[in-house]
Amino acid sequence: MKKLLSLTLCLVLILSLTTGSALAAFTDQGTIQHSEAVNRCVELNIIGGYADGSYRPQSNVTRAELSKMLSVALNGGSIPALPS
Repeated sequence: MKKLLSLTLCLVLILSLTTGSALAAFTDQGTIQHSEAVNRCVELNIIGGYADGSYRPQSNVTRAELSKMLSVALNGGSIPALPS
C-alpha cells in the first residue's frame, strides 16, 4: 500500500512541474493547497471532483477513486474500456 501511495504522490509531483492553463472551478477551491497540481490532473482527466462541484481536499481517497485515477493516468487520460 505504501508503494502505491508513493507512486501516486510521485505522479502528482511530476504533473505539478508543468503549469496548466485551465483552472478547475471547485466550490472549495480556497482550501486546496497544491492547486497547480490539482489543475493539471483535471486537465489530464485524472480527477474531476464530486457531483456537487467540490474537490474535498481533506477527505481520504477511497480505493475505487485511486484505482480510477491510476487507470486513467496509465491510459493516457481516458477511461479504459472494459472487455465484454
